Amino acid sequence: MADQKSSKETRFEYYRHGKYMAERILSVCNDVLSGGCESAACRKEDISVRWMRRFVRKDIGVDSENRRREKPEITDSSWYCWEDAFLTDLIGEECYVPEGFDEVFEECLARACTMGEQKVLRLRYQEEKTLEEIGRELNIHRYQVYQFREKALRRLRAPKYRLLLVYGPEYRETLAELQSAQAEYDRAKLARMEECRREREKAIAECREEAAKLRRQTESIGGAGLEELSELDLLPVEELELSIRTYKCLKNPCIAGKDGKSVSQDPIRTIGQLSRMTRKELSKIRNLGRRSLKEIEDVLEKTYGIVLQD
Repeated sequence: MADQKSSKETRFEYYRHGKYMAERILSVCNDVLSGGCESAACRKEDISVRWMRRFVRKDIGVDSENRRREKPEITDSSWYCWEDAFLTDLIGEECYVPEGFDEVFEECLARACTMGEQKVLRLRYQEEKTLEEIGRELNIHRYQVYQFREKALRRLRAPKYRLLLVYGPEYRETLAELQSAQAEYDRAKLARMEECRREREKAIAECREEAAKLRRQTESIGGAGLEELSELDLLPVEELELSIRTYKCLKNPCIAGKDGKSVSQDPIRTIGQLSRMTRKELSKIRNLGRRSLKEIEDVLEKTYGIVLQD
């Protein structure tokens, strides 16, 4: 009993799906019979154009064998409307005809083509006339008609026209949204750049104030001024004519670490470096005893008038 119920529900599900598909197919047929574009109607119902053509063309055997209807001969060209033919010639491959194509077609023709080219394209595609028929109507040679058509198609292959013809008015709306987003991004970027510029100017002003403050503090300090200290920084310690022992201690200074091991320090190369050190710092240098420290103090005070701080 349960199996019969399950089978019945499955059959009903198949029929519901078949009804849904039939409604979609009927909608496409009604649109095409009312003069609409086949590809646009198929895209509206999300049905493949090739599948729809095979379905309409194929005899699925609804009629009995002795009452089969006579069907007209259908060729590949029977499926195409003028919009399909135009887009195929424009981009070199088949594609869906977008909604609102007629409006976009007229707009692009008016903006890109001359009056003669517009007339040739309308006769060739909308009225589906051959080059010879167009030539007789316009009283020109068929090769001139061909040239008019190729020039017009070449103009319409420009991206701003081709993309609009292929994607329809939706492309214009999307492009407008993109341009709006780009403009908003540019405004935000400019605002951020302006904010960064103000922050940079503020930082520069603070640095200048700090530099001025340091200059005022330096002027109030006694002893050697900035210019004098900068000159001492250019003089090597060799100018002091110290003893060899003292000179080596300054060139390769080592101090005792916490574990008792010697730790190398940067060499003292100039008199300016030496004058900024205190007695305590100098006394930490290995092998620099009281006699060497006294020698350094005497030379600095006698030669440059510099007294080491404690």
